[in-house]
Amino acid sequence: MKIIQTIIKNKFINGVLWIAGGTAFAQLINVVISPIITRIYSPGEYGVLSVYIATVSIITVAGSFMYEMAIPIADDDESTVNIIMLCIIILLSITIVLSLLLIIKGDYLLRIFRAEVLLNYKLLIPVGVFFTGLYTIFIQYAYRHQNFKSISRTKGYQSLLQGFVQVLYPFIAPGSLGLIIGRIIGQSAGFLSLANPLLLDYSKKVSGKSMYIFAKRYIRFP
Repeated sequence: MKIIQTIIKNKFINGVLWIAGGTAFAQLINVVISPIITRIYSPGEYGVLSVYIATVSIITVAGSFMYEMAIPIADDDESTVNIIMLCIIILLSITIVLSLLLIIKGDYLLRIFRAEVLLNYKLLIPVGVFFTGLYTIFIQYAYRHQNFKSISRTKGYQSLLQGFVQVLYPFIAPGSLGLIIGRIIGQSAGFLSLANPLLLDYSKKVSGKSMYIFAKRYIRFP
């Protein structure tokens, strides 16, 4: 019993170390790139990015109705696949509805919520919600399989890609767009590597009936 407890404890410690290391590396990249980026963009352009991040973060919380929290506790791999597909379908539906709302009433809604600075970038909001939501879903899948190395690597990928795009984009077009595009690419980076074990396994069956069953079973998550 003590041996089993020691193994579990070591796995937990290793996982914490991998994730902490990845986060520290990502922060180091941000520190190195920050002096360059702050000289490229104005405080006002950073303000637009802050409003964008806040808006996307709030909507992403409900992006898949929190069903992704059921992924680590699913009974087996087949259940997990069905829950993931349920999450993706909900996320895609939310993204489509949000896109239509922003196309039809976007200016009005953004003014109500005092986010007028996003008027020129409103169609990037659903893009950010979708890709950030995908990353959120698959990081839960990685936690289920204790794939801490991949989680750690994606933290580094995110910072590198975000910084790379934000530094180079002003040479294409000035303004806040480079910051926002960099943010979207950075946040979505690495979700394919997290999903790779699932993409390589075609044996698990996905069905509408199973997704409906899990939607009812975990209805308290939404």
